[in-house]
Amino acid sequence: EPDLELMAHRNLPLARGVAFYTRMVKTLAPIIRSEAPGIPVVAANVSGQDQKQGFPFCRAVIDQAGEHFDVWAPHPYASPRTFGPGLAPLFPEGNRETAKHQETLAIIREVGKGHRYWIGEKGWEIRDEAPLTGQTARAFADCAARSLIIAKSVAGVEKYFWFVLAQEYHQGGKYTLFRGRPLQPMPGAIAYANVAYHLDHAIPVDSFQLAGGRIRACVFQREATDTALAALWCLSTPFVLAADLPDDVRAFDLYGRSVPSEELGLSGTPLFVQTSAGQAA
Repeated sequence: EPDLELMAHRNLPLARGVAFYTRMVKTLAPIIRSEAPGIPVVAANVSGQDQKQGFPFCRAVIDQAGEHFDVWAPHPYASPRTFGPGLAPLFPEGNRETAKHQETLAIIREVGKGHRYWIGEKGWEIRDEAPLTGQTARAFADCAARSLIIAKSVAGVEKYFWFVLAQEYHQGGKYTLFRGRPLQPMPGAIAYANVAYHLDHAIPVDSFQLAGGRIRACVFQREATDTALAALWCLSTPFVLAADLPDDVRAFDLYGRSVPSEELGLSGTPLFVQTSAGQAA
C-alpha cells in the first residue's frame, strides 16, 4: 500500500510520494520482465483511502509509469470491517463495492494503457471471542460471500485476493477463514469454497434488485457445464420468493445443501439457483 507507506506513514506530500514510488516501478519492472518474461507486473496496490479520494496517488503513478506494469490492484476495503460483540461492520453493499469496481474499471478505460484489474487485497476481521460457529461467524461468512459474488458479477474484475486465510495479524482479531490449533474451518471458509465451486469460470450476465430493492440478484452462465446460475440474498428483512422457475432448477444454500426451490426463503445469506444455460433469462 504505497500511498500509506510513503505518505500517511512517512508524511511525504503527494508529489514526493508518487516520485519515490514511480522510481521504484521504473527500476524494478524491467528487471522483473527480464527475469520472468510474460509474467504480469502488478503495481499501484493502494489502500482504500486513495480510492475514497478519487485515486490521486494512482492516477499520478499511472500517468508517470503506467506503461511499466500490467495490472492495477487496489484494496477496496470496507471501514469499519470488524465482526464481534457490539460491533457493526460495513457490509459490501454499504461499501459500494459494485460502484467501486466499476469506477476503477472506468479509470482504466479512461487512461487507455491497457491495465487489468485485480482486487489486490481484501477481507474482514473477526474477533477471537466470537464463537467458531456462532451467529457472528455466520454473518462474517455472509459478508465474505456477498463480496465475492459482487466482484464476480462485474465484468473486468479478474482476481480477488483474500487477506488472509490463516495467519494472525492483529491482537484480539483475525482476518482469517480458519482458526485454532489444529486449524478448523469457520463458516467463512465453507462459504468461500461454495462460492468458488458455483462461480469458478462463470461469466456475469446481469445484476439487479427485486422487491423494491430488498433482494439482490446476480446472474451468471457457465459454458463448461452449460448451466446458468443466480445468486440471491436479502438486503434487509427476510423474504419468501415464489417464482415460476424452470422444471430443471436446483437450489442450494451457502453451505452446499439442497433447499426447496418452489418458495425460496431468502435472508442475508446468499442462495444459489441453478438451471440449464438456455433458461438464464
